[in-house]
Formats: sequence, structure tokens, C-alpha cells
Amino acid sequence: MQPASGLSHCRPPAGLLKSVWVAGASSLHKLSFLVVNGADATGTALPDEVFAGYYFHATDFISGPRGYAAFRKAGGPLPEAEDGCYVHGLRTDEDLIFSADYCGYHKLFYIHRPGFWAVSNSLWQIAHAMRRAGLMPEPDLAQLAAVEAEGTIFPTGRGMFFAQMSTFDTVIQGVKLLPHRMRLRIGPSGARLEALPPRAPQGSYADALSRELGIWVARIATLAAQDRLLHADLTGGLDSRTVLSILLAGSGGEGLFLNSATGARQVRDLKVAQSLSARLSLPLNQPLPRKPPALGPGEAFEVWRDLCLGAYHPIYFPRHRVTNDVIHFGGCGGGNQRSVYDRSVWARLTGMGQLARFIPARMRNLRPAAQRAPFGAALRATIARLTEQEGAGPDGGLDPLVLHYRAFRNRLHGGRTPQYLISFNPIASALFDDCAALAGPERITRAQLFYDILESLRPGLANLPFDKSRKSPTPAIIAGLTRVTPSPQPLGQVFAPRPKPGGRPRKGPSPYAELAALYARARPLAAPHLATSYLRRADRELAFALRHGRFSWPARAKRIGVVTAFALFDPTAESALT
Repeated sequence: MQPASGLSHCRPPAGLLKSVWVAGASSLHKLSFLVVNGADATGTALPDEVFAGYYFHATDFISGPRGYAAFRKAGGPLPEAEDGCYVHGLRTDEDLIFSADYCGYHKLFYIHRPGFWAVSNSLWQIAHAMRRAGLMPEPDLAQLAAVEAEGTIFPTGRGMFFAQMSTFDTVIQGVKLLPHRMRLRIGPSGARLEALPPRAPQGSYADALSRELGIWVARIATLAAQDRLLHADLTGGLDSRTVLSILLAGSGGEGLFLNSATGARQVRDLKVAQSLSARLSLPLNQPLPRKPPALGPGEAFEVWRDLCLGAYHPIYFPRHRVTNDVIHFGGCGGGNQRSVYDRSVWARLTGMGQLARFIPARMRNLRPAAQRAPFGAALRATIARLTEQEGAGPDGGLDPLVLHYRAFRNRLHGGRTPQYLISFNPIASALFDDCAALAGPERITRAQLFYDILESLRPGLANLPFDKSRKSPTPAIIAGLTRVTPSPQPLGQVFAPRPKPGGRPRKGPSPYAELAALYARARPLAAPHLATSYLRRADRELAFALRHGRFSWPARAKRIGVVTAFALFDPTAESALT
């Protein structure tokens, strides 16, 4: 195995393979973690190297602390912005250096004050740690105003933009989100961000597409050869169909199980998915032969609270534990390779693709008006950091709004499922971002990459009906097709132990009842900041969920998530860290 750049020259410290750290109760992963002043949640000092999560290195698949230890023992390098969802830490003389996966799905929040520092992927856990240290979490009112903001009757992307965090500031004053593809060095001397070496895609667009397709096809073939179940979402859209072509090329359809939503709002998606699966002779919405172990209701609530509260606002409760036996593939991240914030006719007519108009438009969506300027300053600083890091702008690189989508919408919306279970979004991977860097603005504008992948891996698949006719390839797309043969790649190894039979899920109140209890604590704190009409709509949606055991629509549950986020500032919260 070839060593990666950056920190990979470091040799594993003595005792590493005996004490790879995982803060957790699961045999594979604890989905939330917390480090305070160099110790874990129990006060135990961390070992020299820490790891939790999963990823691909080239075509090797690594999952969990045992799998990671075996990978390192076999000569594998330290991870550096790999495709997956993980956190990695390395101890130096005084500091710990934290990094995460390429997309930053395993997000890292941090705070540093004299005598106290903390790193976590959970705002809930950081807030508790601050209270224990005698530091009361204080709200960032500009960020809370952004959390409340919603879309309008005009489809300008505002609802998408404000469904999750939109700047590196968080709703807690002093707590920051580590930008993806950066390292955090933190310790007694302070907190410092270190940029990873920039990616430098080589060759032409066609060469890159051939190479990256070859790697992804080999990754799928590696999992299929190990009898891992491949589970994928299939809708009527372009993104999931692109992922399907990659899965078919790597597995031939063996061990591939497709799922399509069956709700009243997904009638078109289901109809297209049924047609595609029948044409390809693939099972749709059939039970998996080996089911992942279920989460108990209280556990499901805790996972959502720890991973999403205050960061991603629509509410989706997880249903299963992490297992190495079932690998999920999603179609999120399409905006990594095409512009989505200005996709509507209205947005284009009003120039929403221009920063000079986009940022003031986002500011006007906030209330009260006093928070617009502070939020605008935070958003400008965020986009400036992204463009500086990626070399974007009018003279080269990608559109800054595409970079913002990658850093927030893809990271927090597309990254929700990868935190809940082992799940990859291939079109949001480092490999296809490399292709996009070589594609040129015209290909980005017309989403050419997706049609090129379809035509290269499964000719004719793009010509079958979509849920919306505008997604079918236009004459310009057909004329500009780049057809390549995936570059052959050797199969990798799987460093992921087979799961042991799990115990029964922990019983308890439903996640909706748990949510209602936390909501009740948060609502008095939210009332001075949120409009009465907003609170009433949240109340009604929560009542519906308690009555029916589901939300009327997860996006409507955002209002519940916004109100409940004020529990982060509850001065009476004394419950122990979980």
C-alpha cells in the first residue's frame, strides 16, 4: 500500500493496536463522541491514536476500530480525507490532531477557552460538557434566526439553504464547525486549523472519469465478493439512477436490494422505480435476507438528539444499529457537481446565482431584522474561507455556491444517513469532485457528469423516463456526451469484522414521547425568540406526531427541531452525559 500525504509519514505509536479508542457502547461505533481536555466522556485520557467510523482507501474497505487496527497492522496509512464517515485523532506531545472524512459527514464541533476545550460531533454533548465545566452555553442569536428561516412561495432554494447550518458558526456562541478537508490541532495552547494538501486532479476530464469510475466499480465488486448486502435508494430522479449504474457495473446486480419510498408524495418516484427495477430484473422493496439489528425507541431518540439537534433541523429518527453486513448507497450530493441554489426559473431571473444578490437575499429571509447583518457577515466569512481553500472564483475553480452546497447541504443533509449507518454517497465522493474540477463550467451547468456516467456504465439507462421530463438528456447533453471505459482496478480487501448477533433493542417510550419531553423544556426558552405563529405550527406538528406515531412530513418537523434546539441553553439541565 502506498502511503498517503500529510500526516501519513507518522509511524503508529507503541501500543496503538492494543488501544484504538472508541467512545461508545456499540461493538462497531458509538455514533456520538466527546473529548474534553484530552480525555473521553468518562475522564479517561485518550491513547495515542483514536478512530471511529468507516471509509474506503483506494479499493479497500475499512470499518470500525477492529477493522482499522487490522488495516494499520497490514501497512495501511493514516486516513486523510477519505470517502466515508469517520473521525481520526492523533496525539502529539501536548495536542491532539483531529480530522474527518472527505465530505465531513462525521462533523467536528469544537470550542477552546482558557482551561477548557472540547471536540465532539454533537452540540448536545458539547453543551453538557460546558455546563459541567461551569460554562453556561449562550445562544448565537444570528444563527438562531437563520435556523428559523424557511423557504417562500418562490422556489429560490431558501428552504434547502436553511434546513441545516449555513456558516461555520453554530447556535452556541464560541462553538465552531471544523471546515471539511481541514485538520484541527487543539490542546492547552489553543485551537488551530490546518489545511490538508490540495487535491490536484491529473490529466483530462475523460482520463479522470475513466480512472474514478474504475475505482468505484472495483469498490462495489470488493464488497460483493465478500457477500456484503448492497442496499440502495431508487427514486425517479437522475442522482439515484447514476448511483444505480455504478452498483450494477460493480456487482452485476448480485446482492443488490433496491428501496423506493411508497408515500403519497412519492407516487411518481415509485412508478419510475418499479419500471426500472422490472426492466433490470432487480428486487424492489423486498426485505433484506439479513436484517440489521433494530434500535430501541429511546436509543433512536438519543442518536437523533446527539447527531442532529441544532445542526440539521428536519427530524428523521434512525431505525437500525450500525452493521458491517449491510452497506447502504444513497444519491445525495448531486449539487456537488451542479448548481442547485439557483435552479429555478425565478432564481435565475432574479440573479440568485450571483453572490452579490444571493447573500443579501438570504439575509432578508431572517427575522428579526437586527440579526441580518451579523448573519450576513458570518456567511461572507464562510464563503471567503471556502473560496480561499478551494481556489474558487471568477478566475478559476468552482462556483462558490457549489462549494457552499458541498460544505453544508451535502455535508449535513446528505451526511445524515452516513452517520446513522454505513452509507456512501458515491456522486459526492472525492473522486467525482476531481472529475468536476476538470469538467469545465458548461458541463457543471448542464449536469453533464451524471449523463456521462450513465452512458459509460449502462448505455440507454438515461433514455428511460424520469419522474420529470426535464431530467431527460437534452440535445446539448447528448452532443456533449463523454463515453469512457472504466479503468480496470484490482479488488481491494475488506477490513470489517462480521457482526455478532445483537441483543434485543432497549425498550422505553417512543422517540416522539422523548422528543415531546425535551420540547416541553425548550419551548419556554424559545418563546422570546420565535413568533407565536411559528410556535403554534410546531405545537400542532408535535401533537400530530404523538397521535399518529409519525410526522406529517419530516420537513414540517423542522419547526419542532428548531424549538427543541433551545434545550441546548437550558440552565437547569443536569442530566448525565450519555
